[in-house]
Amino acid sequence: MKKTTVFLCVCAAFCAFGAVNIEHKQNKKANREYNNFRILNSAPVKYNIDYNISERKGVKTVGDRSSSSTGIGLNYGWYNSGCLRIFVNGKTLNTPAKIDRKGDTLTFTWTEAVLKMTFPEGSDRIYCHVSAPGAKNVKLGFLGMPGFLAKRKSEMKSYVSSSKVNHFLNDGKYITQGESWFMLYDGEVNKRGIPVVILDPAEVKSGEVTGGAKRLLIVARFSMKKSDCRFILMGIPSGHKDAETLYEDLKANGGKYLESLKKFQFK
Repeated sequence: MKKTTVFLCVCAAFCAFGAVNIEHKQNKKANREYNNFRILNSAPVKYNIDYNISERKGVKTVGDRSSSSTGIGLNYGWYNSGCLRIFVNGKTLNTPAKIDRKGDTLTFTWTEAVLKMTFPEGSDRIYCHVSAPGAKNVKLGFLGMPGFLAKRKSEMKSYVSSSKVNHFLNDGKYITQGESWFMLYDGEVNKRGIPVVILDPAEVKSGEVTGGAKRLLIVARFSMKKSDCRFILMGIPSGHKDAETLYEDLKANGGKYLESLKKFQFK
């Protein structure tokens, strides 16, 4: 009877947070701290967040220092050593953040801004909110790595698809035209997965997407109109949806996803 009571209590606590739990594993080695946040729910995509901190000569940095990113890494087509850039008043947030996890939400707090990442039960979408009170300008950058490690730059076949175009990034960068969703992919193989970002075009001042480096890094950059903004991240493994299926889904449901983003209540 006692075991049954304990089990029921655990289940009740789990359900109270919408049946989503975020498991944190940490490993420290020399001057490195490795953090992994595993999202435990019944969603069709099993997301993992990597957040690694290095210390050198008393200075702490996060993720890949060369990426000028927040150090937040995401699986399934995103750069796992820093897929998100946040610039506040021209300054990149690349120092360790204070991290809180509660229910279905991870909160990253810096002096300049706060990022909330929410993983709704049963959804393949991650709802994100950036708040930088008083900031004069905020810029976001998204780093995707959907493809393979090419031996030569000429072997890259990086594309961006939106509601308006399928643009071959080898022909040059794409200047966005008020779209709400962007799918970054490799024309050859997307073995790592396919990254997708959804934004409210009413919050975007300007944007561009570029493909570069022989490891097929695709970068989407957006200048935001205000200091408070929201977006959706998706990382889609081939076992969930292939590129064609994902594209058709976004064409059919991109507007619905945008409306859900606008109405989403961040805790």
